[in-house]
Amino acid sequence: MNLLATEIVEGRFRGAEAILDRLLQSVREAYAPAGHQLVDRCNRSGFEKSGYPYFVWEYLVQQDDGEDPIRRMEARVAYRQPLEERDARVTVAWLAEVFNRGSLPRFRRCGELQIDLAELQARGLLPLVDEAFANASAALSQSGQA
Repeated sequence: MNLLATEIVEGRFRGAEAILDRLLQSVREAYAPAGHQLVDRCNRSGFEKSGYPYFVWEYLVQQDDGEDPIRRMEARVAYRQPLEERDARVTVAWLAEVFNRGSLPRFRRCGELQIDLAELQARGLLPLVDEAFANASAALSQSGQA
């Protein structure tokens, strides 16, 4: 494995981070007023106790009905800066689940899409998050859990 210098890894991450933060704004404007939670799970410092830099940009957009059983839909957008010389990709994943508090889900479906950062810039993040929620909603409907 041919690892890149930390400065190169961080520099590439900072470029991707700026793009993703800008694209996230449209998602925030569309989903936050509708009561969805936006959860920041980023590791922007790159600190990892192994000593290798680990830069992560990750957000969850979650919706649940708050009733027992809880019906949750989630879109996750994640970018992990690779340590090797290769193209970095963004993961857009969806999750649909039904569970009672304190119990394992009785229904759980998920899926994901990998996309190049350049293609994501061209398409925009909001349509992909919309698609993730549509997939999650369809999975709940098809299961009879909606």
